[in-house]
Amino acid sequence: LQLFSVGLPGTAAAGALGGAFSGLVAGEPAALGWNPAGLGGFQGQAVQFTHVQWLGDVTYDGVAYAKAIAPKGGLGVRAIYAQSGEMTRTSEDPGTGTFAQESGSFRNSDLAVSVGIGQVLGRTWRVGGAVTYLRDSVAGDDVASVAADAGLHLALGRDGAHGVGVSVQNLGGRLGGAALPLLVRAGAGARFLRDRALQVAAEGRYAVDGGRISAGGGVEYWIVKA
Repeated sequence: LQLFSVGLPGTAAAGALGGAFSGLVAGEPAALGWNPAGLGGFQGQAVQFTHVQWLGDVTYDGVAYAKAIAPKGGLGVRAIYAQSGEMTRTSEDPGTGTFAQESGSFRNSDLAVSVGIGQVLGRTWRVGGAVTYLRDSVAGDDVASVAADAGLHLALGRDGAHGVGVSVQNLGGRLGGAALPLLVRAGAGARFLRDRALQVAAEGRYAVDGGRISAGGGVEYWIVKA
């Protein structure tokens, strides 16, 4: 799933906040891609479309839908598809042993389809889980897997405008004979000003298999809130 690991922002809000969604109850359907607990207490229903034209002719398209389910629960569905630009296929030159002979072209693509649910517990806790189907296609060779995500969120502040959360992604999945990279996210978010128009978030990430640590964060301000 190389195309999903090149730093694609996912959504406009995710890009603005450096991908730091695990500590937020973001109120948007695509939040289940970071922490499915964010679906807990979802209000109404919403659909979200995303298109990103990335470097190297990489494109990223996504659609997500979420709706409230009683009592105080949320159900979400999300599909994302990434595709590389056209690349030249080469074959080995028997005389020199180098891969220099052009023999057509190919594209790589990744697909992920997720279904998740979140639920409010008590006044401050949210829990959630999601199941994701993953498919990786390289030069026409496809491999697929199914993995699970789980998340927890704690609302803070008098009106729950602030919060902390943790999620674990890619539980139990294997792709092409290898385990999917297990990722742990832990983050915090806060909303300020009138109508909570200013949102600040930060998140740390730990890739269990490789021991790699990364972080992200950002600020988002709603000029007009729908």
